[in-house]
Amino acid sequence: MQPLKRRVSSLIAAAAVHARSLPPRLSLSRTQRTMNKVIDRRRSLDASPDARRTTMFDYVTDLTAKTPTPGGGGAAAVAAGLGCAAGAMACAYSQRKKDKESGAAVVAASTGALLANAAARELDAADADAKAYLALQATWKKDFAGDKEKAQAKALEVPASLVDRCARHVAALDAFYAHCNPNIVSDAKVGIHLLAGAARAAFATVLVNDPPPTVRRDLETKLRAIAKVEARILGASRTVVSAPRRGIGLDARELVVLTAAVAGAFFVGRRTRR
Repeated sequence: MQPLKRRVSSLIAAAAVHARSLPPRLSLSRTQRTMNKVIDRRRSLDASPDARRTTMFDYVTDLTAKTPTPGGGGAAAVAAGLGCAAGAMACAYSQRKKDKESGAAVVAASTGALLANAAARELDAADADAKAYLALQATWKKDFAGDKEKAQAKALEVPASLVDRCARHVAALDAFYAHCNPNIVSDAKVGIHLLAGAARAAFATVLVNDPPPTVRRDLETKLRAIAKVEARILGASRTVVSAPRRGIGLDARELVVLTAAVAGAFFVGRRTRR
């Protein structure tokens, strides 16, 4: 038994020595390695933001931190990218045999290609927003000697162009909507709603940068066009009140008529009983 114990002890000791010789990152837990990865990214983010090579976890974690970037403008761009991706997926599922026979597949293919390319480009827009903000932030320093007007113009142009792109993407999805596979139409709606939210979020960033009245009016017009598409796919033009058990949909006028009829029947019943 003694030789066996000595052998086991020597193996344990050797393993301990080997563990101490490993690089620090290899001996850390998975959570610790993840947090170190996030910290390392934060240290280099200001110098070279790269949303394409960042995991969703890392980006969201960075967004929660008290750091200059990423910020709201980048979040809006990522939301736009997700909206484009969801719309592209709906297009991919709308190219069945029956869709090809009806011609719907042609619309789906062209719209899907447009949105798939746009989804990746919006991640570049997230990086552009980070760089534009950092350049603007540099102008606030006392020793700044660069072109302040150029930095301010870029800080405005990045979110303004995002609103414009979102409006065009929503219009493309709206044109495709009637040709969408009924089984996946909810994903087309998700794409529209994400793009609509991204446009409104980007507009909030635009307002912070004091846009000229003409730019503001133009973007507001685009936001109204987006809102109309959202209202149409939600059926928001009709106020619906659902009866909880029967699932009956009543608009405001029908509800008033029904209430009046019930009240009339009640009073007639009372007079009859008297």
